[in-house]
Amino acid sequence: DLKEAGYCGSMVIEEEGAPIGLTLDDTKPDGSVPAIMGFILARKCRKLSGLTKEERLKKICEIYSRVLGSEEALHPVHYEEKNWCEEEYSGGCYTAYFPPGILTQYGKVLREPVGRLYFAGTETATEWSGYMEGAVQAGERAAREVLCVMKKIDKSQIWQTEPQSVEVPAIPFVTTFWERNLPSVGGLLKCLGVSAFLSVATVSGMAIYKKS
Repeated sequence: DLKEAGYCGSMVIEEEGAPIGLTLDDTKPDGSVPAIMGFILARKCRKLSGLTKEERLKKICEIYSRVLGSEEALHPVHYEEKNWCEEEYSGGCYTAYFPPGILTQYGKVLREPVGRLYFAGTETATEWSGYMEGAVQAGERAAREVLCVMKKIDKSQIWQTEPQSVEVPAIPFVTTFWERNLPSVGGLLKCLGVSAFLSVATVSGMAIYKKS
């Protein structure tokens, strides 16, 4: 058992040859149905899709066995897999990653309708993008956009805050002072530039003072 061995069930494996990159604990909130869920991403997914299900399972179990230091990982009690690249309309999983600056510049137009075409899907959610909660939020938002165009609701009713789950309440993130006050990349570069300038100016001033 992972918990008994002192593990949390979540892993990030950055080894190039490892099939799995990210692993999360997928045990149900009440502790039933213990499971871990791993993601085979990008080029690794394309490469491993040419193998059989049994061959993929063998490679996955081997890397888990190495990472966890346990031979029990070589003998899972059950295994399920889903190749999201086979999905006709999404063509991949499980959400999208953008280079720096893309969301800042274009994030607001990701969900804007084009004519009579409205966009939903978890990738367009403002919360829990990539997850079921995000899919529900996006679907309801798109439905309200259509209702607004049909004059059935007011525009102010399109965006609504989703009620918190009673059975599984959200646990708030606690951030440190430094996490809350970290500068932006631009701000950091400006700060470093000013610090470098002041350092050079101070050294130059001391050198001139000593010469005089």
